[in-house]
Order: sequence, then C-alpha cells, then structure tokens
Amino acid sequence: MLDENGFNVARALVGSEGTCATVVAATLNLTNSPPFRVLTVLSFADVFLAADVVPRVLDSALSGWKD
Repeated sequence: MLDENGFNVARALVGSEGTCATVVAATLNLTNSPPFRVLTVLSFADVFLAADVVPRVLDSALSGWKD
C-alpha cells in the first residue's frame, strides 16, 4: 500500500463515507469566491447533438468570456 507501488490512498477512500478512515487534520488551499456566477441551461433534441457541442462548451469555459 505504498505510493511507489502505484497505490492511491485517495481512490481507495473515495466513497467510503468515513468507514475506512477518519480525517483528523487537513491543510486547505482556499480561494476567494468569484465576484459573479453564471448558470447556462442548454437543451438538445437528443444526446448525440448534446455530445457534439461539448468541445465548444469546454473551450468557451476554459478560455473565459468572449464578447
């Protein structure tokens, strides 16, 4: 169960809901809340059309707002 053997503790504990381990201390890297939030709702006739748009949505989200 060592990192150098490819064992990932986080993956082993995800979903265990505290039954396998208890966190007694943690270091967090907190950031400020963004000054605004945006919710976009998209509707498609079928899942295939929605899947076709995913790359454009991700590109837009990663590159920031474009006017």
